[in-house]
Amino acid sequence: MSKSDKTQQNPPPVILPINLNPEKSASVQDFNSTSKLAYDDEDYNPFEHRVVENPNTTAGALAHLLKSSLGTGILAMPNAFNNAGLVFASIMTIIVGFLCTHCVWILVSTSHKICKISRTPVLGFAETAEKVFEYGPTWAKKWSRAARNFVDYGLMATYYSAGCVYIVFIANTFHGICNDLLNDPWNLKWRTLD
Repeated sequence: MSKSDKTQQNPPPVILPINLNPEKSASVQDFNSTSKLAYDDEDYNPFEHRVVENPNTTAGALAHLLKSSLGTGILAMPNAFNNAGLVFASIMTIIVGFLCTHCVWILVSTSHKICKISRTPVLGFAETAEKVFEYGPTWAKKWSRAARNFVDYGLMATYYSAGCVYIVFIANTFHGICNDLLNDPWNLKWRTLD
């Protein structure tokens, strides 16, 4: 028996739409808006489509989170507690910690949801803002590019400010060391430029 004879004896199966009975003719009621489409947002898992050369471990992600959250803030905590008082500063530290954690959770969950909706494997901060505006209400779609630029410039200003804080903190530290150990009368402005 040749291959063409087998094909003629066993035709490919006919795939019928949902709720369509082959014994009766199709009607408009068989095709409604509640029928599931071929793909659904819940079926798309962005983690399965990510191509990462050096994936981050959970411990590495925690280290990055602590590094970005603490930074020079941990070095300024003694001064903050001195100015605010032990009880008030302790309470506010806990409140601000929960607030920051909640904001990060909102950002990550929103990014994951918009990755599913837009069927994109990974999105950064700015791309998340842009996609949220693109897939949001009609009035917000025209602001998607502006939202992306706002987040990019906001991140740049944050990193620039953090760099300035680091420079001033290090200059103050070296100024104190030089004054105590070397009796060096240099001005703090010159130490900042070193």
